[in-house]
Amino acid sequence: MSAYAPTSPLSHRNHLGTLRKIDGENLTSADDLATQAGLDYTVSMEMPYRCVPEISTDGTMRGTFLPMTNRKGDVPGYWPHAIFPDGKAVAMHQAVGANYTGDAEMEKMLDLAMRIQNARIATVEYAGQYKEYSAAVIQMRFDRETQIIGDRYVNWLQMGTSFVGESAFYVSMGARRYWCSNERRTINAERVAKRQHRRIEGAWTVDDIVKEISMLTREHDDYFSALTKMHATPLQPGMMQDYVNHLFGKYPDPNAPAYRDASGAFSTRKFETAVTRRENKLEDWTRNYRSAANHHIEGTVAGLYEATIQTLQYATDTKGNSKNGAMAAIVGKPSTVNKERVAFAHARSLMTAGV
Repeated sequence: MSAYAPTSPLSHRNHLGTLRKIDGENLTSADDLATQAGLDYTVSMEMPYRCVPEISTDGTMRGTFLPMTNRKGDVPGYWPHAIFPDGKAVAMHQAVGANYTGDAEMEKMLDLAMRIQNARIATVEYAGQYKEYSAAVIQMRFDRETQIIGDRYVNWLQMGTSFVGESAFYVSMGARRYWCSNERRTINAERVAKRQHRRIEGAWTVDDIVKEISMLTREHDDYFSALTKMHATPLQPGMMQDYVNHLFGKYPDPNAPAYRDASGAFSTRKFETAVTRRENKLEDWTRNYRSAANHHIEGTVAGLYEATIQTLQYATDTKGNSKNGAMAAIVGKPSTVNKERVAFAHARSLMTAGV
């Protein structure tokens, strides 16, 4: 069987950020990793200032910069900046409170990645920044692959953090399907190894996290146990229709109130718009279901699920521009991750519901 493996979307820059392919086998240090990944910046918490304009006697406009303080004279917060070795500074997209303690997260994350690699647990494969340098992620590949009835999955360990308090430092696991590069997290958000940036939890150490990584393995294996059953479960009458209806809703009902105008009369425009929207989604999903990457699992519950993952990760907008679904899945964009979880949960339910 010939491999169908498009160029991974991870190697490209997009609006979410940039994850670079890393020469993990030849990494020499945490500094080397930082340089290859474009993570060789420090996070500086800059005090916000305001400009007080002044006009001199000769009419020249000048300004004095004063720090922003509250009524007590205290600094209420700071504006994080990414400071690079060449002196360039890039402001992140939001401010943080004065008590925020996440500015040392980068050093600990790089150290953890190298500790894991030196222990030969996993090898760094991708790393980079996203959200205007306010977050970073390192993805490491396990040597062990998962084989399921002719399908291949690369297993990965991932760690990430935010420098503006949007998310905790986390370590999770996931996988990439070999035939189509579909990315997926296999660990529920509640089960990841996680540390908040608050003062109480901000003093975590690399040793703490290393001890917790083994706890993720069981959840990861449970995912593949369910996926194996999906591969072995042929579609029964009604399964595909049930799955499609769950994803896209049932075919629009012309008698539904949603297709009536203010006077209560039937709105042809509203109804036809709803029909077209659903048909376009179904057509896109069906094309992926019948793609070369899925031909050997077509007719199984796994085929339904993988087609959905593929649709999400290779989706384009009305102008044909990529929506960067693979990147969104990796960095944990809530809308993308939730859709993947719904797709998996419903595929799993089909095996137990006896549809």
